[in-house]
Amino acid sequence: MESYMIHRIEIRSKPSFTDPHGESVSMQIRELGISSVDSLGFARLMFLIGDLSKDQAKTIAEELLVDPVIEDYRIADDNQEPPAGLAIIEVHLQPGVMDPVAASAEKAIADMGFDIETVRTGRRYELSGSAAAGDAKTIGKRLLANAVIEDTFFQSHTPEEFHTSSYELKIIEVPIRDLDDDALVAMSEDGDLFLNLTEMKAIQDYYIKAEREPRDVELE
Repeated sequence: MESYMIHRIEIRSKPSFTDPHGESVSMQIRELGISSVDSLGFARLMFLIGDLSKDQAKTIAEELLVDPVIEDYRIADDNQEPPAGLAIIEVHLQPGVMDPVAASAEKAIADMGFDIETVRTGRRYELSGSAAAGDAKTIGKRLLANAVIEDTFFQSHTPEEFHTSSYELKIIEVPIRDLDDDALVAMSEDGDLFLNLTEMKAIQDYYIKAEREPRDVELE
């Protein structure tokens, strides 16, 4: 495994689209009585380990992991320092904890013909504000992480070692192309996507043009 590369992919909502998870967390921070956070950014993290070049990781991101209608991504460099005044919180599953989203992505990547060893996921929060750094540990421990199964880090973190699992998950396609407006709204609500009808129709139009249904991992 030593010769395998680890690619860290950060996936964010495009600026023109709402960030429902980030907005929800911002509201919960205020409910905790913390007023030091002026704004909050959120990114999904995907870690790919395998015999993969950076170009192959880009292909996987663009064809599988990222919804190009509403999301942007970057293959991140852990050595890049965050802008001044930005507090970082990252939440990662502890070694050995089942990760169904990662298992689904891992199988899909293998089906694409790539040499993938394992996939892991995480969450990244970027807090701005004059005193946000002072409250980051409280926010991370009390609000963002489940200490039983998750670890919290206050900087960019890529695990040095990944533990493989025998967990297997069948790839599930989610029918969206033939849904009417009411069904699209219901899909957003039932799947906790927090997207409005216009955003759901944009996703639907994309997959109609692509002549396929989205995989479950694409609608996370």
